[in-house]
Amino acid sequence: MRQYIMFLIDAFVDSECNMPFSRIMTPVQPAELDILQRVFDKICAEHHLPRLGPDAEALALILVRQLQNGIKDERELAALGRGLMHHA
Repeated sequence: MRQYIMFLIDAFVDSECNMPFSRIMTPVQPAELDILQRVFDKICAEHHLPRLGPDAEALALILVRQLQNGIKDERELAALGRGLMHHA
């Protein structure tokens, strides 16, 4: 799954995306990628979300963007992701 998140980050940086986000400009550090992966995996498991679908892609992009906006605490990112799933 780590490779999938890296793929999403690369794809988002390299192309225009139809999602309402500005482009990802700040590189994701290895420790941050580990946090993103753990949060992504937990939320997908908790909500029985297929990891290779559009909802998971949107979740990954939102988590990356929030991390780059300064939310670097794993618990805070997880709470944000869970909140998104409850509103979906």
